[in-house]
Amino acid sequence: MRIFILLLVACGLARADTASLPERYVAWKYAAEVQVRNTGPRERLREVIDVGLRLPASRAGNLKGDARVVLKRGYDELVREVPFQIYDIATSGGYTTCRVAFCADLPANSSQRFAVFYDNPAARAPVFEPMVRLVRSAGSLAVRTPFYAAEFDEETGQCVGLKSLVAPGGTLYAEPADHRGGSPWPLPSVSVPALETEENRPEALRLAKASGDGEEILEGPVFAAVRGRRHFLGKAGEAPAALDFAYVFYAEAPHFVVGTAVSFLRDTNVYSLETNALGADQALLTHYLFRPVTPTFPLTEIEEVGSVMVDTATRKGYPDGDLLAGMLPADLAWNAVSNIDSGLTATGFNLLRKDSAPNRHAANYRASTRARLREGWVEWSNAPVYVTARERLSDAILVSQGTVFRSAQAVALSNFKDGDWRAKTDDYGRRLNTPMEINIYPRGTGVADDEKALPHYGVRVDAYLRGIR
Repeated sequence: MRIFILLLVACGLARADTASLPERYVAWKYAAEVQVRNTGPRERLREVIDVGLRLPASRAGNLKGDARVVLKRGYDELVREVPFQIYDIATSGGYTTCRVAFCADLPANSSQRFAVFYDNPAARAPVFEPMVRLVRSAGSLAVRTPFYAAEFDEETGQCVGLKSLVAPGGTLYAEPADHRGGSPWPLPSVSVPALETEENRPEALRLAKASGDGEEILEGPVFAAVRGRRHFLGKAGEAPAALDFAYVFYAEAPHFVVGTAVSFLRDTNVYSLETNALGADQALLTHYLFRPVTPTFPLTEIEEVGSVMVDTATRKGYPDGDLLAGMLPADLAWNAVSNIDSGLTATGFNLLRKDSAPNRHAANYRASTRARLREGWVEWSNAPVYVTARERLSDAILVSQGTVFRSAQAVALSNFKDGDWRAKTDDYGRRLNTPMEINIYPRGTGVADDEKALPHYGVRVDAYLRGIR
């Protein structure tokens, strides 16, 4: 691979206000250039840029200490140093791979250049204040940003507390004792036949730590993240499936992202598999809202944002059960629960759904969005497998060993009374599904995102081609 050498001292090219930067970086021998382009018509502020790099191992022995990110102007003019975080450093053969994350501010239809410096054995790591702090206590992990406060159970990884700090209305989700029968969220849930007999009943597998399971915590000036692994366990302790998950939290964005991968470890009869779940106390809410996607519509058409009233006064006397028959399309752009009077709103933006199986298609049955009321709880989930009749083993769907169901969603807190909420929400979803265009030089220095890359952005930009009302 040709090594790109950045010319740091070029007579007459450095402006007076950046002259100290070229002098400072003489000690660094190499740099990769990251070119970031905003191709859209709106400015993008504090956009997360998270790139994978492949560097010669002989030059990357001190990446934790000598990596730096600098904003450039033109080919070789250094403007300012940029806070960043580097992680997932691994060496194999003659190369070292890593990921580097930083933020960029880009006007509409514009581009910027950044230099990622490395190879300075004497350098020490810069100190940046973490933007989001994760606090571990007995059995839980607490997260607080300017937009929300959240708490996660250490054993299961599920969210057991979420409070909006941007709209009145209080807590969306409290301790499991207050949940009153609703599904856990936002990590997936799996229901299987309790016994391998024809007359049967469903058993909800429980998420728990098995041998070797744990989590990794990343903290930095760009984001904080928790990556972990759990297993779905039956009553006898067997583990038919494993779950890999990643939470990503941002200090300057009113959302967090959760990505999941459910891997089946053996052939398993399944009644339901539900992902991308979210729920809230019905007493706090007035509406459940959803944004459909109709690929057969011409691009000149618009989508109608749907809503169902769920407040307890309106639905007095209605039994628990599915909203809209529980059979909304699986590819909704987003769902939300809201109190349009207080403004309290939580939205789940669908970022990714990708299923795979060895040598065959992944098992799907009545793939849909399941929206429902349950014991004073309003909730939804995306279900690639959902069997309604669960009385017989023959009703179950066989999911083969090696099948993997991947999904990701962004959970955003907002105020319904803040302007045109529907239009703003659609714009936010479009942004979350439109990453920056990135090129890395020299060619061959960058590496494609793999399955371990954090899901900052989604792949559902096609869901926002048509307008809404």
